[in-house]
Amino acid sequence: MTRAAAVSTAEESILLLSARRHLTREQRAELERLLAGPVDWRFVLAMANRHRILPLLHASLKREGELDRIPPALLQVLLTAVRESVGQSLALTVELVRILREFEQSGVPAVPCKGPAAAVAAYGDISYRSFGDLDILVPPECFHLASRAVNALGYRPAFRLNAKQEKVYLKNECALPFRNEARGHIVELHWRFCERNASVRLPADTFAQRATRIALPGMTVASLAPEDLLVYLCVHGAKHRWERLEWIACVAELIRSQPQLDWPAAFERAAQYRVARLLNVGLQLARSLLDAELPSAVQSALEDDSAARKLADWVREELFAPPGSESHYQRRAARYLFMMRSRERWSDRARIFFYSAIRPPHPSANEWMKLPPRLEFLHRVFRPVRLLGEYSMVAWKHYLR
Repeated sequence: MTRAAAVSTAEESILLLSARRHLTREQRAELERLLAGPVDWRFVLAMANRHRILPLLHASLKREGELDRIPPALLQVLLTAVRESVGQSLALTVELVRILREFEQSGVPAVPCKGPAAAVAAYGDISYRSFGDLDILVPPECFHLASRAVNALGYRPAFRLNAKQEKVYLKNECALPFRNEARGHIVELHWRFCERNASVRLPADTFAQRATRIALPGMTVASLAPEDLLVYLCVHGAKHRWERLEWIACVAELIRSQPQLDWPAAFERAAQYRVARLLNVGLQLARSLLDAELPSAVQSALEDDSAARKLADWVREELFAPPGSESHYQRRAARYLFMMRSRERWSDRARIFFYSAIRPPHPSANEWMKLPPRLEFLHRVFRPVRLLGEYSMVAWKHYLR
């Protein structure tokens, strides 16, 4: 297995080899060699759960006839977790079809993103990808119509907004979650791909126009075109600092499953939407960690982006690190720093800083209701001051370490 950065332990190597649909002869031999030695299976299962690759781990070990290497008690834990994950994926897929049929009847154009659609596009099977909610992209002008449609199916908004709050929310956020208490499902209605403070402006309407069709149980549904899905998955992974191995695996498997992928179009769109480095980081990770094969021209482009290589190294160093004692603001600071370093233009970095500083409190945050409605504009004053104090403390602690 060729990787840009060596993995430090056998357990981590097992996880990386298992986070893919198929293995080469050399990779099978390497996996067999690793499994023959001492393995901390508690660590392997804990990390596989943290990185949402339990179904992939189970499928790989079963395919290679290596499940009996796991101690019986831990094997039962794995089997139970995988059954629950697959059951949830199937239930959410059925629910997605139910919602999309309601949208069809209501005249709401919709494109599922991530979830079952990404699972089919990348893995060819929904059971290989763990997901806990449904993300559905609808045109901004159809948001209220879509809201009424999911309300008719038993879904209610996760939080209530008055007219003024809704206007602010729609301007700054990208999705509103709805929950069906009876079924235990969560649906996020998206009107854009990223929050305003991410300074990522992927054209949702254009992506929807280029959408293809994929088959889900009981219905053929719209799905992002492979090139658009690749860009979006890399943007989404970067937004969360690639904290889950499954996000990298999904990119790698999408590349493997789409041999006819139009690479010039993908790079042209990433450059047009000013997310070229975000795409490069995702491809670096897919290649270096999961051996995704890239065309020579793509590899040359990645070699020219030294900043993307450094960011990918940062991700690799943190991927299997034990959970630290970082505060909420330390984790958020690391995400903001990663996103700012992932952008080529200072104008985008400035927008991330500016819109994050003036971003209104999220409705689920306690501070949203601390001011009466007529004084809510003061959040734009208080938030930068509060964040300056909190992140200054984070920077000071980092300096002391």
